Amino acid sequence: MKNLLIAIALTFTFAGCNAQKSQPVPDDIKPAFPTAQSVTLKKNLYTVSDNKGKVIGYAAYSKPASDGINGFKGETPLLVVFGTDKKVKQVILLPNMDTPGYVEHMKKGGLLNAWNGLTPKEALSKDVDAVAGATYTSRGVINTMKKTLENIKL
Repeated sequence: MKNLLIAIALTFTFAGCNAQKSQPVPDDIKPAFPTAQSVTLKKNLYTVSDNKGKVIGYAAYSKPASDGINGFKGETPLLVVFGTDKKVKQVILLPNMDTPGYVEHMKKGGLLNAWNGLTPKEALSKDVDAVAGATYTSRGVINTMKKTLENIKL
């Protein structure tokens, strides 16, 4: 009987270690999911839930996977947002040190929309061109996106 109680206690202990804990929604994720109430993090991927606990999407930060990947003046960190269909919904360039003019040119060139509607696998295999006039910034974003997608599993 004592061994059975120890086994049960260990089971609950290990189950508790593997359980996902809800966390507050990070500020960067809130604009993409206005109804989000909580997130859980597992293997570099946030699962975003509403106030009823229903999954409303997913999000992945590029860091730390993209550490050392640079644009024109440093790293180009991203937040990649996925819908419940597990397709890219939005790519958000987070605060960075790149020249604002190059960043704006890259955004106007549509680079951040290049992966929208694609699964991670499709997005990884898509050949995306840099925006002329913002080549270094674009390459930083493209390489950061690839590294982010390589480090998540939906």
